[in-house]
Amino acid sequence: GDLQRINIQLDFGDGSAVSYSNFSKIEDGIRHVYKNTGIYQVTAYAENSIGIDSSILYLHVTSPLEYVHLRVPFVAIRNKEANASAVVWPSHSGTLIHVWWIGNSTK
Repeated sequence: GDLQRINIQLDFGDGSAVSYSNFSKIEDGIRHVYKNTGIYQVTAYAENSIGIDSSILYLHVTSPLEYVHLRVPFVAIRNKEANASAVVWPSHSGTLIHVWWIGNSTK
C-alpha cells in the first residue's frame, strides 16, 4: 500500500546526494566515501503517505575512512523510540564523535 511508498533523500554534506524511491530494505546499507577531512552535515529526508521527517547527523572526519555505515529502521513511528547507529571502517581509525540532530534537540 501507500505506507510502503517511501521516498528517501540523503545529502552527505560534501556536494553529493542520493535519492531512493519505492525500494525494499537495503541489506548492505548506503555507502559514501569522504575524500577530505572536515565537518559534514549529513541530512536524511523520508516521506510517505503519512508524513515527512528528517534527521541531521554532524560527522567530523579527522582521518581517512573507507566508509560510514548508517543503520536506521525501515519504518519509524512518530513519538516512539527507534534505534539508529553509525559504524565506521577501518575500526582502528581513532576517536569518532557524532551527533544526531533529531527534531529540535541533539541526541
